[in-house]
Amino acid sequence: MLRLIAVLMLSVSALVGAETLDAMVKKTDLNNADEVFGLAQWCGENNLPTKARQYYNAVLKIDKDHEAARAALGFVRNGDRWVSSAHLRDAGGGKVDPTPKAGDVAAPNAAQMTWDLNVPKDPEPENPFITGYVEKLPGLKNDTTDMDNAVATMLTDENLPMAIPRLCAALARPDYGDVFGAANVAMHLIKDGRTDAARPLLPFIAKASERITDAGDLEAAAFALGKFRDRRALPRLIEMMDHKDEVVRDTAANAIGLITMLPQPVTKARASQWWAQNHALDEKTVFQQQLKSQDPMVAVEAAKALYELRDKTMVPVVIKLMRGDDRQVTLKALQLMVKISGRDWSYDPAAAKEVRDKRVDLIEKWWKDEGPRFVFVEDAKPKKEKPAAPVAQIDHEAEWVKQLGSIEGNVSQQAEGNLMSKGEGSVTALLRGLDDQAVIVRRKCHDLLRAITKQDFQYDPRAEPVDRAKPVAAWNNWASQKGLLKNGDEEGEGVPPAK
Repeated sequence: MLRLIAVLMLSVSALVGAETLDAMVKKTDLNNADEVFGLAQWCGENNLPTKARQYYNAVLKIDKDHEAARAALGFVRNGDRWVSSAHLRDAGGGKVDPTPKAGDVAAPNAAQMTWDLNVPKDPEPENPFITGYVEKLPGLKNDTTDMDNAVATMLTDENLPMAIPRLCAALARPDYGDVFGAANVAMHLIKDGRTDAARPLLPFIAKASERITDAGDLEAAAFALGKFRDRRALPRLIEMMDHKDEVVRDTAANAIGLITMLPQPVTKARASQWWAQNHALDEKTVFQQQLKSQDPMVAVEAAKALYELRDKTMVPVVIKLMRGDDRQVTLKALQLMVKISGRDWSYDPAAAKEVRDKRVDLIEKWWKDEGPRFVFVEDAKPKKEKPAAPVAQIDHEAEWVKQLGSIEGNVSQQAEGNLMSKGEGSVTALLRGLDDQAVIVRRKCHDLLRAITKQDFQYDPRAEPVDRAKPVAAWNNWASQKGLLKNGDEEGEGVPPAK
């Protein structure tokens, strides 16, 4: 009787999601282990545990050594065999190899990841200035001038030491509703080669993204997590691949590719399998395993990762990949060989195979001779001393343009007033400001130019450099025709072109 009741309850549970399950099954290639694994995961996440187990077992019928499916069913590898983890625990006194192997321990999910959530020390806790910017981030729209200004303010050298700990503390609060600002601070720092300065934000961005629902915030979080290239972010990124917003899903997939070096497109099933196999292994071991992949794109991406670790074992693989027929792979392999050796070897990925093979023969001979004593070219380069900067006269208009982005007191407003009072005499400096790195400076220069000249060439300060080039050229041509450019700047000689 009890068995009958249990069966009936399971049947009712299955009927609740039957229509949706049918749709998922129709979209799944039941002969593809990764797709069936994804279907099993979907069942588990949608309260269909019996179906989930059924499909996990179906995965093993296709691929008996599917690591992720084995882990989901509670199996671990013991030597050459798969055994129940419960069986290993119950066996007690049996000697088990303590060295972690792929799949030995169930991979942790995002909630189970261990992060250091201790807020960094604030060097000036009594200074309230930057707190106002941190606290107003949740009320600012993403990708607006106000958001850009807040981020730029926090990134200044004088404010960053206070901004980082206060952003961390804010992200740790359950009522703090923004991760976009912190993610952008992190991305700017990483782009400028200051990853160590950004790193304290990593755990707080990862954890805050678990409660944040705004798609724009999650996209920024996923992008930043990928830039950190920290494997601990993978479980959260894998979760994001289920988000309803396509941009969030795609950004998460790209971030996973950056961390794992898996070629795109990265599916959730493939990412989950990678995490199940490799979460307990060190980074170098993981990429050395991927270097042996039968998929040449996986192998060449692994070689790129091992190059950064200065692991010479990848060089013979790169040479072998240069003999392949996949143009994308051979091009990536060539780019890597140039970094390795400092030469392109007159190798053309588009040439006939016999021509390419002759060039590869030369590379193989070189490696056979040089390999044992080889030093990577980048490590062998002598460091160049920077030349002393020439002494130049102060250009007041140029200084005022720089001050347009200042956050100190009324410096910015005073600079605007000075430039306006100079009138047409400030046009050259303002034209240069249209190519400034800071959006706020470009915007203010454009506003001042329109006010002074009464001209408008449809310039968008937030556009990409290539899109800004045409209106900037139009401004320069107009100013040249009017004779407003300073000596040496006529015909655009002194005004740099848009990048």
